[in-house]
Amino acid sequence: MTWEQHRYAVERARDRMRRQADEADQLQGGVSLQGVAAASDAEMLDEVADFLESLEGRRHDLTSIGFLEGDARRDAFIRDWNRTIGTVGVFAAQWGLPAPEMLFHPKWHEAMNYNSSQPIRATLIWQGVKIRFGFVEQRDVLVAK
Repeated sequence: MTWEQHRYAVERARDRMRRQADEADQLQGGVSLQGVAAASDAEMLDEVADFLESLEGRRHDLTSIGFLEGDARRDAFIRDWNRTIGTVGVFAAQWGLPAPEMLFHPKWHEAMNYNSSQPIRATLIWQGVKIRFGFVEQRDVLVAK
């Protein structure tokens, strides 16, 4: 899908949620829990639509910004990745916190698999930190592709 199609789909979902909120409130004869929840979802979708509109079709994939061009850049990325994830893991262990979960866009997964000597799965644990690649869609469902 193009960014315009994504924005259109989000705007349609937003409008549908607004209608559901209005219908739920009308059925209750006032404000209802379902109406408030649907209105909240509509507000969130409105923010997503505004964000998509602000992109104006710009590509935000890793190769378009020069990500992982050349061996030196790739090696620098790997060093930074290991240091960053390691720092998060050590911080959690030092303070007795549960190791966090990190979610990265699938483009990261593609780029890392392209430059890795071994395949990387959609979910991995690296230095105590659970890392997942995918999207969080409405209703907080992880979709890994």
